[in-house]
Amino acid sequence: MSELLVPIKDKDSAVLAINLQADAIYVSGPAFSARQAASLNLEDLNDIIIYAHLYHTKVYVTLNTLIFDNEFDDVIKYVDDLISLNIDALIIQDLGLLYYLKNVYPTLELHGSTQMHLHNFNCLAFALANNIKRVVIPRELSLDKIKHYHHIFPLLSLEVFIHGALCTSYSGQCYYSAFYQTGSGNRGSCEQNCRRHHYFNNKDDYQLSLKDLAIKNDILLLNNSVDSFKIEGRLKSKEYLYSVIKYYQSILNNHEDKVMFDNVQIAFNRQYTKGKLLSASSNELSNKKRINNNGLYLGKIISFNNKYLDIKTSKKIYLKDNIRIVNDNYESGWLVKEVNQIDNNVIRINKDNHVNKNDDVYLVKSNRLSDEIKVCSKKYYRKLNYDISIFLELNKPIIVLVNNNSFISDFVIEKPINNIMNHDDIVKIFSKTNDTPIRFNIDVQGTREFFVSKGLINSFKRNIIDNLVNSNLFKNKLIKNNNISFNKEPVSFYGYKFCIRTYEQAKILIKYHVEEVYVDNLKLLNEINKDFKVIIPVLPRVIKDEYFGEIIDIITPYSKVMVSELGMLHKLKNKQLEVNLSMNITNIYGLQLLKEYNVTNVMVSFEDKLFNNKIVNQTTTSLAYTYLPLMIMEYCPINNNKKDKCNDCHLCQEKQYYLTSDNNKKLPLVYRGYDCLELFSDKPLFNDQKTNYKMISFTIENKDECEKILASFLNNI
Repeated sequence: MSELLVPIKDKDSAVLAINLQADAIYVSGPAFSARQAASLNLEDLNDIIIYAHLYHTKVYVTLNTLIFDNEFDDVIKYVDDLISLNIDALIIQDLGLLYYLKNVYPTLELHGSTQMHLHNFNCLAFALANNIKRVVIPRELSLDKIKHYHHIFPLLSLEVFIHGALCTSYSGQCYYSAFYQTGSGNRGSCEQNCRRHHYFNNKDDYQLSLKDLAIKNDILLLNNSVDSFKIEGRLKSKEYLYSVIKYYQSILNNHEDKVMFDNVQIAFNRQYTKGKLLSASSNELSNKKRINNNGLYLGKIISFNNKYLDIKTSKKIYLKDNIRIVNDNYESGWLVKEVNQIDNNVIRINKDNHVNKNDDVYLVKSNRLSDEIKVCSKKYYRKLNYDISIFLELNKPIIVLVNNNSFISDFVIEKPINNIMNHDDIVKIFSKTNDTPIRFNIDVQGTREFFVSKGLINSFKRNIIDNLVNSNLFKNKLIKNNNISFNKEPVSFYGYKFCIRTYEQAKILIKYHVEEVYVDNLKLLNEINKDFKVIIPVLPRVIKDEYFGEIIDIITPYSKVMVSELGMLHKLKNKQLEVNLSMNITNIYGLQLLKEYNVTNVMVSFEDKLFNNKIVNQTTTSLAYTYLPLMIMEYCPINNNKKDKCNDCHLCQEKQYYLTSDNNKKLPLVYRGYDCLELFSDKPLFNDQKTNYKMISFTIENKDECEKILASFLNNI
């Protein structure tokens, strides 16, 4: 059966999840995690791992952010610290970290995060070839595709999100926060811009905000194809953690607990969708009206007076619950101080604010789980049961047999004079294990009346317990090779490179006698084949399996291409390659990995402003100018009926659409091709990283804008 993998934000939530028999937990250490707000120090992490391993719960640590060049020495030490804690796996994003770990710790279990953007067949082949044991499948993939990958890659473990928040953009490919704020989704401090107002006409809309994922019973369709069912929500409450674990355990045990799903909804939901896993349309994905907790829908107000209101509902309400009243024109909420069941379908509660008949009522906080959660959160709530046999004989040591192991006391039992002890006294002493994870099922044999110091027996019992506990704590023996070192050289600037998307932009480069051009629009290639001496196709950031053959045919005549995702990097490793910005290279270890793939030039991430080294025989490029693609997404805010394909819809190609943000930024939406949309920044990026080349990349500019920008750069050479 697939494991249930649950999110942890602190020690208390870890104890709760382990006590609830979660198969595995994922947790952030003190640094380099995609959820900085859920980070734990090494001491707490060590305590969690020890406790988890007592109960055979696995612990995966997230180290799934990009790592800057000047941070890598700290990361190397940090990894050593994590491994010394006996983690079960590392979840990673950074390609440089992948290169380091596969060479230095070849037996460490590595999981490729969704941030690594492993979204097609060849991406999974890349993962398998680079020592990744498990891939966290992007939320955009379908159930049928996941089943197919399981069949094709039997040696690769697959992990699938089944519940929790959805990202609008492909993970690892969102630069919204990094461009506009100090935070970055690739650095663990996403500002959640997609949860803010974005609209076409209605200013109340949240056009980029999606519902929460809830696969529910349909996870059983994946039971033989997926190794791990993953729940999102490292920042959520204990009520959420408790309810979502219990609910999905009930499904995996073939008896869905629908009452527990009510508790899940109370704890947190933005309405639910089954996502791209089951081919949801854009309309089924989006929740444009609310970005925070909806709560559990109870029913409507059917009557009220100055003191009370009556709700028609089949659900229960209890004292000290919190409700939310919703109307098209207002929203309010309060604590339930009085509650009466009027009949089977009507509940009367106190009225603390303005309401109207037919207002919707939601339950947003429930106290009835608190006591149970409190009990389940106690350390050693779960006990490890051991059958033990205790043998007593006068003037001889006590012998205890546990699981074919024998323990012999360093004292003997004596003939009683005044204080007589019997078998019940021994059972009573060995039964007291409250502050330990052990519970004994005790059988006592031999002498029935004797005397021995209770202090000696308690000490002997403690020794047995310590031995049993330690025998449960397994250690991974990892091979460690020598650290890697590089020769670094100062950066020399060689000149500008140019990238275009339209023929209008091509005309300007021709006017300026540019001979080499990067083309970020495969449909444009035939139009300009005779206009430039060297043409380098730039491949898309998202390539579905069904488009691989078509794209390969298009680029076959070209001696060099720029790849934008790991699938084509792996597929075209025998071709002369360059690497695009979207590969998120932020350190020289990442450059070294790409050298293994015949990569001659790398466009480094704009996020690492200090990237200023190069490896011998490896050139680097940085973006000097562009309108930055903030997101790439299958979700379409323009056509709510869109599912997977864009073939039958040309709305975004017939008219230029913009999303207006909460601070009145007009963000262009552009069809990227191959069923994906890109959301662009409202203003261009100007960048001055120290690299060998600087790229001027035109995207949405018209002819006049291109000429102005080109002239300003070339005049400053």
